[in-house]
Amino acid sequence: KNMGLGWNLGNTLDANNQKYLDPSQANYWGQQGLESESCWGQQPTKADLLRMMKDAGFGAIRVPVTWYNHMDQDGNVDAAWMNRVHEIVDYVISQGLYCIINVHHDTGADGNGWGSWLKADASNYTANKARYEKLWQQIANEFRYYDHHLLFEAYNEMLDAKSSWNFAQSSTAY
Repeated sequence: KNMGLGWNLGNTLDANNQKYLDPSQANYWGQQGLESESCWGQQPTKADLLRMMKDAGFGAIRVPVTWYNHMDQDGNVDAAWMNRVHEIVDYVISQGLYCIINVHHDTGADGNGWGSWLKADASNYTANKARYEKLWQQIANEFRYYDHHLLFEAYNEMLDAKSSWNFAQSSTAY
C-alpha cells in the first residue's frame, strides 16, 4: 500500500558481459568495472531519471544489481561498484521513493559455456555459503543507516543445478 506503483531500473546495474564464464575459475570474478552499467546499451543512470519516475507517479523503484562481475573470488565487492550502487540508491531515496536492491544475474540459467555461481542446490550451497553471506554483510554494512524505504531482495530467479524452475515437478531425476 505505501509503495504504490513500482518500476524496474533494468539493464543497468544488472548488466554484465563476461569473457570468462566458469565460476569455479578465479578469472570469472571481478571482470568488469563501472563501464558494465552501459554494456547492454543503456546510458548511465542519472538523478533526473528517478525524479522523472517520481513525477510520473511511481512510488517504488527496483534496482537489480549483479555483483559477481564486481567482486573477487572471496566475495569482496569492488569499492567503486559499491559506491555506484549506493549513489543510485540515494537517487531513489532522495525522491521519497521506496528502493529495492537485490542479487540479480548471479543466479540464472547456465548455457553457452556460462555458469551462474548461485543455485538452489545442496552442493552449491556448501561451496558458496560463505561468499554469499560475505556479499550480504557488505551490502548490509553499506546501507546500515537507511530506514524502511530501502528493501532487500535476497536473490532473483533462483534456479536449481539443472537450471530448472521446478525441480520438484521435473521429470528428469538427478
